[in-house]
Amino acid sequence: MPPRSPRSIAADLRDALHTADPRLLEVLLHPGVLWVSAGPGEPPRQGRGGVLGWYQDRHDQGVRVQTEEIFTFPAVIVLALRIADPGIAGTTDERPLYYRVFHLCDDQVIRIRDYTERAHALAAAHGSAAPSF
Repeated sequence: MPPRSPRSIAADLRDALHTADPRLLEVLLHPGVLWVSAGPGEPPRQGRGGVLGWYQDRHDQGVRVQTEEIFTFPAVIVLALRIADPGIAGTTDERPLYYRVFHLCDDQVIRIRDYTERAHALAAAHGSAAPSF
């Protein structure tokens, strides 16, 4: 199978996050994926099961995401995500915007990192080398 483009993978990530379908997300995640959140007190998640479990828990709590921007680089995808959390009151414009950076290795997400500042996320993505073990 030929390699997939980051743009194609980004579209699949967007769809998986919008629908909260763990099957869609599972195929995109490397078994050893590491995710580091920007949220205070959020511990890193290691492994596909840990990341999928976190997403499922958040979805079960009513948290939803909407992608506002997509940036693609040769080995990195950045999604600007508006987070709707029923535990946090406010209008759509007041909801937090996170920049989730997905590092790719062999067409799968190997590392995820959240940023609260667009410039920091894009700098991390632009200057990133392909992750390895």
